[in-house]
Amino acid sequence: MTISYLDHTLTFNIAAYAPPSKGMIDGALDGLAVQDGDKVYPQQVTARELWQSLRQRYRFVKAAGGIVSDPESGKLLLIYRNGMWDLPKGHAEAGETLAATALRETTEETALEPLALGRMVAKQYHTYLRDGLWHLKQTTWFAMECRGASLDRRGAPQTDEGIEQLVWVAPQEWHCRLHDSFASLRLLADLYMACS
Repeated sequence: MTISYLDHTLTFNIAAYAPPSKGMIDGALDGLAVQDGDKVYPQQVTARELWQSLRQRYRFVKAAGGIVSDPESGKLLLIYRNGMWDLPKGHAEAGETLAATALRETTEETALEPLALGRMVAKQYHTYLRDGLWHLKQTTWFAMECRGASLDRRGAPQTDEGIEQLVWVAPQEWHCRLHDSFASLRLLADLYMACS
């Protein structure tokens, strides 16, 4: 989604979940306007101020996850969670850095160790309605490498999180399987493949 306001542009990816309603966007913009009698004047604001105003309309949630590769084979990890191909990720705990969240959640969901943290790949945003409250979730993705035992003996799915299996696949197959998954993961897969 791209919001242009005066001479500032704010772009962020809200994948095909539930985009903010026109009312939420109008409310965020109204919060940045000055009223003088019966006239309303937009303020000169930065994209950051517009983002903060929009963000106040949601419960903001931070999460992080990993795109895990095996440096020896070049294969990438996928998890099968609740009937969909996915990547390991989870919510940040209080006081935890996003890098630490990504490593902890990936280890918890896959039992893979040791994991070496690489570069940040992307930040994605999506919205969803839960318990009558709109949430804006920011997921930060990191590249990771797993070294050690052979691929067929590494890790175990965290079944209490709905994860049924872990698979290591070639990059093109990884890309294809994620294209049959969530819209946000399709975009992430395209970005990762373009930058790899």
